[in-house]
Amino acid sequence: MLFAEEIGMGQASFENYRSLSVETRSEILSKEEALTRFPIFQDANWTGVKENYFNPQSGWGEADEAVASFFTATLASGVEFIEATAEKLVLDSDGNCAGVVISEAGGPSREFLADRTILCVGAYTEKFLADTAPERSELQVNGRLIAAGAIQCKATYPPEYEEQLSKAPVHFLGMWHTHGESIPAFKGLLKFNCEVSFTNMTRHDGLGRDISVPPPADTQTSWNQNVPEGLKQEVANVFKNTDAVSPNQDLIIDYHPKCANLVIASAGSFHSWKFLPNIGEYVVKRIFNTLDEDLVRKWAWDRENTGAACEIFQGLAKDGGC
Repeated sequence: MLFAEEIGMGQASFENYRSLSVETRSEILSKEEALTRFPIFQDANWTGVKENYFNPQSGWGEADEAVASFFTATLASGVEFIEATAEKLVLDSDGNCAGVVISEAGGPSREFLADRTILCVGAYTEKFLADTAPERSELQVNGRLIAAGAIQCKATYPPEYEEQLSKAPVHFLGMWHTHGESIPAFKGLLKFNCEVSFTNMTRHDGLGRDISVPPPADTQTSWNQNVPEGLKQEVANVFKNTDAVSPNQDLIIDYHPKCANLVIASAGSFHSWKFLPNIGEYVVKRIFNTLDEDLVRKWAWDRENTGAACEIFQGLAKDGGC
């Protein structure tokens, strides 16, 4: 992975290895050294770049395939999978959580009751709680997370460039003029991510105000009419990826303090899928109150949202996107 940026992420990563006394092959390269080592980036926009962090031990993962393999393994272990639409929580006469209202394959809604309900609906968390009881302000998200989106596209390339492109490192560019990553060639495609986030605000009639929700499904891969036709044909796919992001990009794994028996497992920093193999262990520990106290405080529903790993996202939920 090659970091070309001016916001200090590369240098911070380099220093973190040192402070933890972890052996690493990472190094800081000048612009000239980076171009000599990776001539494939000769035509990139290097305006303002002075230093580059390079770590040959870092890499990337294909999210959709990783998530799919996780669910395949889960089903193989004997977990029953029920495909249904979760509509809202079931609340008892005391206002405590008693389950969830679901509908299966267009059928009638029914209550699915449980002693504990784990709510992990990601970017839909704010809407889900608002739909459940809009009259209860203490139940709502109220800035603890936001449904933030980012653009990703996949482009084809001539077959003769396969070997050259596949050997390139992940290139992260964090400059004022360009902010995102390019992912090396994989299965005939190049992937590009834009790190500039947005949020889709929609009026919620029950709350009487706007909330953040993912864009409608039919707009997730659509082109703006101003995009040139030639570019549309060259770029294979464009996606709007939406996730629940907290102001300091930490997870939320906690009992809702104003709704007994409801566990919130949500939020993060667009990287939540990477924790699928082991995140359940921490959720279970929180359910049974055996989670380390430092993590209880760190992932609490009510907490201080300081210490963001990526400062460009600080205040995201509070300010409604960036």
